[in-house]
Amino acid sequence: MAHTSTPSSDSLLNDMNLKSKAAEKASVMPSVNDLRRMYILAIGLHVGLVLLHLVLTAIHFPHRYENRVSVPLGTQSNTLSVAIIVVSQVFAVVYLAAAVYLMQKLSLWRNLNIRQTLTAFHDKHAAWSGPGSALSTLYGQRRLHTAFSGVFSISLYVLGASTLHITTPSLVSLATSNKTSAGYAELYSSRPDYSGGAEVGPTGLSDAISALPTLPLLQNVNATAGLYGNILFDTTKETFQAYGNRDLRPLAQGFQVPNATVFNVTCGNLTGVEQVGTGNTTSWFLKTPVRNVTDGNYNPLRLFNPYGIRFIPQEYNVANTYFASQTLLLVATVNITDSEGNNGSTFAVNPAFSPLVKWMGNDFGGRPPSFNPVLVACSLVSSRTSINVDATSKNITQDSIDANPRKTHRVWSAWTEPARSSDPLVQSWASIFLDTSISSVIATTCDDPHQLPDSNQQCQIKDYLTIVEKYVNDRLQIRPISEASSPLGNTSVNLYELENVLEDLTAAVFWSNANFPATSLDLAMGKTFDLSVNVTIYDPNAQLTINETPLLAGLLCSVGLLCLTCYLIRWPQETRIDSDLNMVGLLQFVWLLGKGSDVQNTITDVIRPTTDNLRTAGMTEVTLSTLAHRVTSDHRNDEEN
Repeated sequence: MAHTSTPSSDSLLNDMNLKSKAAEKASVMPSVNDLRRMYILAIGLHVGLVLLHLVLTAIHFPHRYENRVSVPLGTQSNTLSVAIIVVSQVFAVVYLAAAVYLMQKLSLWRNLNIRQTLTAFHDKHAAWSGPGSALSTLYGQRRLHTAFSGVFSISLYVLGASTLHITTPSLVSLATSNKTSAGYAELYSSRPDYSGGAEVGPTGLSDAISALPTLPLLQNVNATAGLYGNILFDTTKETFQAYGNRDLRPLAQGFQVPNATVFNVTCGNLTGVEQVGTGNTTSWFLKTPVRNVTDGNYNPLRLFNPYGIRFIPQEYNVANTYFASQTLLLVATVNITDSEGNNGSTFAVNPAFSPLVKWMGNDFGGRPPSFNPVLVACSLVSSRTSINVDATSKNITQDSIDANPRKTHRVWSAWTEPARSSDPLVQSWASIFLDTSISSVIATTCDDPHQLPDSNQQCQIKDYLTIVEKYVNDRLQIRPISEASSPLGNTSVNLYELENVLEDLTAAVFWSNANFPATSLDLAMGKTFDLSVNVTIYDPNAQLTINETPLLAGLLCSVGLLCLTCYLIRWPQETRIDSDLNMVGLLQFVWLLGKGSDVQNTITDVIRPTTDNLRTAGMTEVTLSTLAHRVTSDHRNDEEN
């Protein structure tokens, strides 16, 4: 009976040892395929960085498509902002850490397999430690030039990667944007609302007229929105979104206001005037062709000193008020000259105008002691127009100002009665000049040393300009002379300037009446809020924004890193480096140099181990992969023996 032989236990053990040694030996040689995969991954990561910046550049320039992504301000914008910061930070850290790790790994393998001085290997290896070490090592090349190009390239790479750590998280952010959208505005009316179309009496404007002295101050602080010269226009009360919630929104751009009121005053020579009876030295009664409502159609005329303008009082609230209220009568002791040099017509009163005082014994700058006053009739008309309002100042825009020019040329003509106006403001115009509130400017006085106190009892009191008269005289830079004043102002005025001032006065009084009502009743009748217009408003939101400076800096760095990657690493070839050697530190250096190698002996012979001395001693060319292979073989032989 035959029997089969079985292998002995010793034979089995020997076979197992041989297989183990073969596998261990094979593990000493790292797979070139692994290295090539790492190379492809490294190149891919750097190409990805370039593509990322190019895509963001294409999105941002020139149309800023990223701005189309927006969220309302508040919780949503805060959450998205935090998410962008966290994601970008994590991406920058992980992505760049992977890229730098692969570069260090592949650069190490390449440096281990090329013949170079030990100092060159040391310098390039040190440069990979970080930006500071890279710059320090690069600076050391000036003393001992070993591997300048390699150290310089590594330094650029490390600095570029550090720059990307800064720029990448800041590529994209949320920025507050004043996006515009459709809206509507509720308007304040700058016109008083005289209910039922009836004209208003002088008492209804007394508070508005009292505010005239403060008008220049209000204009200086831009507090006269709704008033510009002779124009009254509506101003914005509040602006809202056109759709969705009725939220308040600021104006984004100017808008057009309909139905602005423009006042136009026309003054003319008054013909057909008659004096009724014989006057005295201080007052006369006149009959004029102006439809007046005084008893017997008589207008009282008062004496006042040169150089000034006063208004002839008119009775009110009886027949023909519509016509009487559209026209005012004024008397001037100053020449009113048109654009062709013609003076306004005068009227010879009996007795003649004779000033009651003289200024320091003079006759008022050449004015005759007795003279005839200038009589003028002025009429008001109004028109409606659309004007543009500035979004910031809420005032009328320059184009609307240019579209409504003021007078710069006028020639005297005879006054004619205007057509009846349907505007209640025009119908109430004359009431402005009937207000009796006085100013501090004296128009005339009887304190004359040449006149006995008892010669005329009517002259024993001082006569003052009203607030309205003072406004007109101040604007024209004229002033009746008294013992306390000197003739330093104008002695003549232009006709078109007088008309412009009367237009401004009219607009200012009605604007003041609408904006500063004296009582709750006045408030109820003074303003309307039922008008609204379409406007463009700001709709603030947080929109996605690509920041240009980090984008351009990052694109430059990413392209540079790709070029440096192609220079610093090569397509991997077969290597003898142990695959377990994945980094080079102090212990790895000791292992690589092996026992009793010539390189190690040279280094240990250095007496003073300064960096410069050690680098000089290391100027011995060596291929570290050869040393490593020899060290590995020696270890394997020792283990086999």
